[in-house]
Amino acid sequence: MKKVMFVVLALVFAVSAFAQTSNKVGFVKFNCPVGATAFGLPFQNWVVSGGVPTYGTESFKPASVIGAQITPGNAFGTTGDKIASQVGGFTAWINGAGGPWLGTLETGSNMIPGRCYWVQNRSAAAYDVVLAGQVTNGGYATTTPVPSASGASVPVSWRDARNVARDQLGLVADGFTGGTPPFYNDSDKLVCQNPAVSAYVNLAGTVWGGTLTTVQPGKAYWIQQKHAGHAWTYTYDSPPALVAVGDNGNDAPASLTKVPTSLTKASPVNTVKTAPVSKSTVSSKSTNQK
Repeated sequence: MKKVMFVVLALVFAVSAFAQTSNKVGFVKFNCPVGATAFGLPFQNWVVSGGVPTYGTESFKPASVIGAQITPGNAFGTTGDKIASQVGGFTAWINGAGGPWLGTLETGSNMIPGRCYWVQNRSAAAYDVVLAGQVTNGGYATTTPVPSASGASVPVSWRDARNVARDQLGLVADGFTGGTPPFYNDSDKLVCQNPAVSAYVNLAGTVWGGTLTTVQPGKAYWIQQKHAGHAWTYTYDSPPALVAVGDNGNDAPASLTKVPTSLTKASPVNTVKTAPVSKSTVSSKSTNQK
């Protein structure tokens, strides 16, 4: 626990010392059962040296984003767990306990905000993974090409620490096309990879429906194309700043003791209550630092 608190304070002081404006540090935790678990990159990540993030040097490598949270394997990646990209098939793994990260996702392509990845748990038991970093909502140039073939699906995630309403994502403005009632089967779909809930919109692009009402930090989604011959490109423009809400629903930051930034597997963390979801709230998993 002392190690966890040391890393938390190191990250907080690093952000506070070098940033000229107010900054936020946040985290999300998700469970990885045996098999593949999808996730995205909700935060800006820094190079990690000696278990401590180095503010100002951004990193897209699994070594900094994931750390030592997955089960190590051998030098060839035939044992142990992996991180894999959903597009391109790039992978990375840890070579032995305490060893370096290997694989093309670590040494070449790296992890890109807006894309989706899997934790490939090939161990005998489930474990938690924590994604932690600086809250930098939007601010990346990654675009997601949506092919013209009807029925094609493109994985997408958001670098945003907030629960963002579906009508604030800018999908319709970029080419997401609606459908007709009563079932809207001909509408493009936004689908959460886990759980499989989805959203659609009417032909005018003004009225949304479906059980997926917001996108959440760290989760992975699909854009399902339903209109042949209509290729388009999606670029996320972060919505205006939303009001920060703490655990108690008031304008208060979450407790520092609830922000685990230690990148060690099975790190002991506390569960943070989620703030009420609306267009004017921020997930309480973000912590304000002055």
